[in-house]
Amino acid sequence: MNIVACPKCAAQFDVSTFQPGSTFVCGSCGNVLTVPGAQAPQRPAAPKAPPARRPAAPQRPPAGPGRKPASGRAGAPGRPAAPGRGAKRVDPRRAGGARPAPEAPPARPPSGRAASGRRGAGGARRGGYEKPEKSNLPLVLGGVGVAVVIVVIIAVIALMPGGDDPIVGPGPDVADNGGPTEPAAPTRSDIRRKLNNKVIKYGKDVAQLYSVFQECEKEKFPDIAKIAALSALKVDEDLEWANQAVGKKDLQDVYGQLPDDEDLAWAYKNQALKTLEENQEFESRWGTSDDYDKAERLLREVLDHAQKLRSDQKYVDIWQIRANVAGHVFYSEFPYSVKSTYPYVVFVQSEGEGKGAISDEIVDRNVRILKRLYDEFHRVFGERFKLPKLEDRVIPSERTLKVFTLASEKKFHEYQRRIGQPLPGGVRAYYKPGDQWITLFEGGQWEKSAKKGESSFNINKIFHEGTHQLVHVYTKILMQRERNPEDPNGEKSLEDFDEVAWIGKGANSQQHWFQEGFAELFAASKPNGDTWDLLQMHRNRLMEWKGCRKAKKDEWPFEVMVKVSTRMDMQRRAFDIGLNRREVSRLGSLFYA
Repeated sequence: MNIVACPKCAAQFDVSTFQPGSTFVCGSCGNVLTVPGAQAPQRPAAPKAPPARRPAAPQRPPAGPGRKPASGRAGAPGRPAAPGRGAKRVDPRRAGGARPAPEAPPARPPSGRAASGRRGAGGARRGGYEKPEKSNLPLVLGGVGVAVVIVVIIAVIALMPGGDDPIVGPGPDVADNGGPTEPAAPTRSDIRRKLNNKVIKYGKDVAQLYSVFQECEKEKFPDIAKIAALSALKVDEDLEWANQAVGKKDLQDVYGQLPDDEDLAWAYKNQALKTLEENQEFESRWGTSDDYDKAERLLREVLDHAQKLRSDQKYVDIWQIRANVAGHVFYSEFPYSVKSTYPYVVFVQSEGEGKGAISDEIVDRNVRILKRLYDEFHRVFGERFKLPKLEDRVIPSERTLKVFTLASEKKFHEYQRRIGQPLPGGVRAYYKPGDQWITLFEGGQWEKSAKKGESSFNINKIFHEGTHQLVHVYTKILMQRERNPEDPNGEKSLEDFDEVAWIGKGANSQQHWFQEGFAELFAASKPNGDTWDLLQMHRNRLMEWKGCRKAKKDEWPFEVMVKVSTRMDMQRRAFDIGLNRREVSRLGSLFYA
């Protein structure tokens, strides 16, 4: 028996069943007492068994104020003895609700077995008091519940965007020496959330956004890096790192290759160059991949254009003509295409498709008509008058012959009204010396007016107006040769001699009957496969003159006709002899016959 007295209230307790060094609480005053005695010798380590349940003190009311400890005889194990002789011994677990201290639960009996359960003296169980065992079912159910909750949490984290793979940390969660648990390593979801919050937090702070961008690049979160870049671009749209992050390219790489030499003066700029210059001046230097590809295509067109302007005289001539046409009050509002066979540059109205549009076959045919006329003109007059080839001329305006073809008679007369020179309804084509242009239209009933084996009216009118153009150009060249005998071939520039004016009376003959009759000489053509035979018999004009002679009426005697220089002169003379406008219009065609 081992009796311990409380030094505070003098209550005695039998602690023979307690391990030496263990503690318990006095049931009377609440003081914590320690079981005296030497520590039991160390035994060899036995296999670990489930820890013994700690005996619980019976639920007895504590001693009230002034209440004396219960008296009784000594000798019953586990009961405290009252002070003095014959004091009743009380088990510390039953005396006034006394209980072992919670810091150190009592050890098992040395034998490793539970108490026998036989009561000793005083009614106490031998080996100490033991509370009846409880069922383990609540603990098992609680453990299962906790496991289910853990599994659900892990599944939710795994389904979060960006993945939940934990970052590998240094070492286990619990220290090997039983020390405190280390903090868990952050998951990718934690890092993603942190970076996203930083982007929101910094807002318009470009420097901080760039820092977040670099961190996103390091942690491999390209989507959040792009958000950081877009936020920075709202502050400064020219940030290099931000533009590159969102997939844009620097258009300055294209703009820097634009040529700036004199060959690209404003008169020679093409649309590609104008577009690039406007984009460089008014738009951001950064663009999408599509913007960059489009700019590169325009750049290649500009560089090709610049190279041809330096090395291809024919290209220069055609481009200059196109530049002049583009600024015209009428041509600028009508889309057109250009086809050239030196020395001819043919502009064709391309507005509209299907019915009424000029086909490529018609355009090619007209170009072949003009080239055939040029070759025949040189064959007849080239050797006699030593006519030069126009493509060899120094003066640009003498190197090219220009033609504009409209898509319909309606467009033809609309054009005349727009330029302030309306024409009578019967006019279908003309050559204007001041502009050096042949203007005509295609389509209509005139295309089908030819008899079998004859050229149609539309073909004849091109030969006719083309002859006017050739006579005008070569008359001017021959007059300049006479004026400048030291330069018979016109090989010097305009600064070296005086140029004959295009609309001068010498170059632009006023002999109306001669001009029209000469043009009709070459207009009389006959189809011959893909070409035409010229200087043929003109049946229609012969029948017209025959009708006049058959009427035995010399309406226009030859002696009078040779004195008529212009159409206006013809009308004045006709009115003088009493003819009305209808008769004047009919008789005017006799000049052609």
